[in-house]
Amino acid sequence: MAQKDYYFTGPVRWAKVHTPDMKYGKHSVEIKIDEDKYTETGLQGRPSKDGEGYFTFRRDPKQLVWKNGVRAVAGKPDVLDPDGVPVTELIGNGSVCTLKVVVYDYDNSFGKGKGHRLEAVRVDELVKYTKDPESLSEHIGVRF
Repeated sequence: MAQKDYYFTGPVRWAKVHTPDMKYGKHSVEIKIDEDKYTETGLQGRPSKDGEGYFTFRRDPKQLVWKNGVRAVAGKPDVLDPDGVPVTELIGNGSVCTLKVVVYDYDNSFGKGKGHRLEAVRVDELVKYTKDPESLSEHIGVRF
């Protein structure tokens, strides 16, 4: 199975890289990149419906991958600062990150195509995550 690494740099939002999201159980992050860079990979995804140009990359922590010649559970992606030091802080919307994404060919009972796996996140410019009660109230219809 052929695979290739791609690197994308840009502002991110909705980074769920330390803990998987509650709905799908996957790590994910949306990054604003040029659509041409995305289509170079051969992936078939589309930019976000809001017209902002964000693409979503995911990692299933339960997926089996090859690590050092052995099949192992993927786990979470590496999250590092530019010096290679692990980042444990939550990543706020607007942070600038570089994503390492593995694109691979698949041929299984679902068909043939290209898949991807978020391999690592380098946090180049961190915007600290904050919970904004005002924005929450707009989404759930409750004033705080």
